[in-house]
Amino acid sequence: MQSPGNGFGLHCVNVSNHLTTGGLSTAEVEAHFNDKLGDMSKFDSFMDFSVSFYTTGISQYAAAFDRDEVPYYTTTWQDEDAQSYTSLIVQVHKTQMVLELTSKKSLALDETQRTVHVAASGERRMTKRALAMIADLEAQDSLSGASMTPLSVNRAVSAAALAKLDDFYVTGMGTKKVSEDTNEATGYTRKCYLWPGAEVDVCFTNRDPSQTQGDWKVEDFENMLNTVHKNIIVGHPYCGVDKWEDNHYAIDSFSAETSQIITYIDNNDIPHICSSSSGSGGSGLHYAFDPTGWGIQLDLGFSTSPKDCTSTIDNFSRRLQGTFNPACEPGTCGSVSETAGIIV
Repeated sequence: MQSPGNGFGLHCVNVSNHLTTGGLSTAEVEAHFNDKLGDMSKFDSFMDFSVSFYTTGISQYAAAFDRDEVPYYTTTWQDEDAQSYTSLIVQVHKTQMVLELTSKKSLALDETQRTVHVAASGERRMTKRALAMIADLEAQDSLSGASMTPLSVNRAVSAAALAKLDDFYVTGMGTKKVSEDTNEATGYTRKCYLWPGAEVDVCFTNRDPSQTQGDWKVEDFENMLNTVHKNIIVGHPYCGVDKWEDNHYAIDSFSAETSQIITYIDNNDIPHICSSSSGSGGSGLHYAFDPTGWGIQLDLGFSTSPKDCTSTIDNFSRRLQGTFNPACEPGTCGSVSETAGIIV
């Protein structure tokens, strides 16, 4: 096992007895993704729900996908210095997970069976910071073959949520905003943030709602997620059966300013989940949810907790009876058998 901060993983999780109260099931959301992405022959803004990697072996991936009849979308784009890049976007079969593989190397006509599209002028799919990191790795001769280097975790975002991101991520979470690219002609805006101690950007792309097919839009996805969070965890921070909690990324950092995060959560009613500390009787912040409804697993060194987490432990630690979890008293969460380990 790697130490915190040294690993990067991708997880597809299903916890069957967790709930999506007031929202869509995982299967229903997956069906929306499958309908929108289809055969990957044209761009859809739901491709912005992705994880980006750099590779020098993009032709190897294209050949493997072609051989196995896995559909993918390819596009070329340029950075600020007019350096050209190729991105290959592929959906993990029938899931919400989308991978974007990017390279300076182009795909020749005999290296792909797919049409190579050209991105709109000014659309950049990596930050200048990430490009500099890639340049450093190239200088160290650390990139070879089909190996992949993580660059960013990405999310499509509505205009309403986009307007709240700077306050949440910079003021609240203490991240640094590392880029903001806008093309007013195409209605494209991309904002990226970097957590202290991290090497992978967190990026959000806003496009016109017409850039995804069907009636279910990015904003509908956000509203659904936030509705489920409100129904299950808001006011019940130890009620850990929100199934959309696993729609998250994690940050492991020893340098993040955690007191600022706690204050921001308390002052702005940010949805969050706390966990009790084994054997100590204390508690700690485990997850927070950004304006899009995306979860953040906060593997940080917290010395304090949100006020409602502390008060919940104080009020209920003496009232545990049988298998009933009093933190789920309103009936949104069921029994401890469904929320094992939430309160000890």
